Amino acid sequence: MSPLLILRAWMLTLMWGWYLVPAFGLEPLRLIYAFGILLILGFLRGRPPSQKDEKFLAAALISLLASAAILGMAWIGTFFI
Repeated sequence: MSPLLILRAWMLTLMWGWYLVPAFGLEPLRLIYAFGILLILGFLRGRPPSQKDEKFLAAALISLLASAAILGMAWIGTFFI
């Protein structure tokens, strides 16, 4: 399991709690369910398995920065709810 998957699952639990719990009265999302949701979404998108090559580190860094930007924008959005 990659650290980026763990990060994305954690981000999903945060954003679920920020938006869906107050808006729809849903229960908070547990981390294990967030992993399942991410795996299902990855399957539905039909992404090929990741290739390990010399560009892996650059792709991981870009993914990490994109995840941080998404989480930051979602956090800012909580001020407008």
